[in-house]
Amino acid sequence: MLAMQRAVAGLPMAAQAVLIDGNRVPALPCPAQAVVKGDGRVPAIAAASILAKVARETVKCMRYMPATPNMVSTATKATQQRYIWRP
Repeated sequence: MLAMQRAVAGLPMAAQAVLIDGNRVPALPCPAQAVVKGDGRVPAIAAASILAKVARETVKCMRYMPATPNMVSTATKATQQRYIWRP
């Protein structure tokens, strides 16, 4: 919850509303709504989830494979860890 509060507080522009994938809403400076299984119900939550996963995997890849900056992880829950070459 604290990370979510910090993320909203750190936005360059004030959020008008926040949709949260889950069942709890932290104290935020704007209206917020929790959506259970939101990534399957709300396209904006699904898109944010994909962007977050790609960003996380990119950071992990760069941390553990600094000598090969063009290698990118394509891991998901359903697949094993794989790396692809991205020119």
